[in-house]
Amino acid sequence: MLVGLLVSVGVWLALPVYALEGTATIGAQDLYNLSQRKTYRLGLRLSGISPASSLITSPYDFTVEFDAKLNENLDVGPRGGISGYQTGGVAVSAMKFGFGGRLYLTYWGEHGSTHGFFNAYVDAELDYYSAANISGIGAYGGVGLELAFGPNATGYGAIAYQTVSGTAPLDGIVVQLGTRLAFI
Repeated sequence: MLVGLLVSVGVWLALPVYALEGTATIGAQDLYNLSQRKTYRLGLRLSGISPASSLITSPYDFTVEFDAKLNENLDVGPRGGISGYQTGGVAVSAMKFGFGGRLYLTYWGEHGSTHGFFNAYVDAELDYYSAANISGIGAYGGVGLELAFGPNATGYGAIAYQTVSGTAPLDGIVVQLGTRLAFI
């Protein structure tokens, strides 16, 4: 029995050696493409929500997003920011925390570390709003276009619909502009 145990341990120790044998080759262009691929993106966005009588008094949203690129078509990650509106001359604002993602539908042109030179995507987000008069859960979904303007940076515009539980006037159509920077 001891001999059988020693033989099985010896075989188990030898298996990784056999698995590592062989030759792997990678082309120079493939190596370059892998080295340029960035796995994280940091974004800033400013949104107007269903403009009221004027753009100045309409609800707004300023968000920071941090995404991990799960594959060539899917970025997901946490979001945080400030949402607010004016009522009777008083500004009301709340912190928001959430999680969201983008699913890239198509992209045109090869471009360094981002998805492509020009990208189209759908996105969704679930947020929690913290202030007492705005507290609640919000859901957001929409479509956007993204344009690369540097080796690791993009600018984008999106249109979406947002709904928030509670009494705050943060429901409605969202128009947003922003930028994202890819790194690591």
